[in-house]
Amino acid sequence: MPYPVEHIGGIGPSYGAKLREAGICTTADLLRAGSSRHKRRELARRTGIEEGRLAKWVAMADFMRIKGIGSQYAELLEAVGLRSVRQLRGVQVEELESRMVRVNGDGRVTRALPARKTIARWIEQAKRLPPAATP
Repeated sequence: MPYPVEHIGGIGPSYGAKLREAGICTTADLLRAGSSRHKRRELARRTGIEEGRLAKWVAMADFMRIKGIGSQYAELLEAVGLRSVRQLRGVQVEELESRMVRVNGDGRVTRALPARKTIARWIEQAKRLPPAATP
C-alpha cells in the first residue's frame, strides 16, 4: 500500500515539496522514480536532493511494501545495513534480530523492536515480492 511520501523518516515539508514538484507524491512513486542508481542520479539532478539521501528513502519505500513495516521499521532495517527487499530475503531471522538490537540501542530508531516471529514473516513476504529497487 503506498503512503504519502512524507511518511518516510527524513522527508518533511521542504523535501516533500521538492519531490511533489517532480511528480512524486507517494512511496510507490518514489520507488519507481528511484529504483536504480541511474534513476536516482537523474532524480537528484531534477530535485536538488542528494543522491545518497534519495537512496536511503528509496530503500525505506521498498521495505514499506511489506505488511507490518511502516516508516520506523523501514528506518531500522535501513539502519542495520539493508538496502532493499531483495537483501532482506537472504537474512537469517536471528542475525537480523541481533543487528536490530545492537543498532536500536536504547530506542534510538524505534521504541519497540519487532518480535522474532514478525521478523520471520517479513522475510517470508520479501521472498514473495518482485524486486522493485537496486541498492
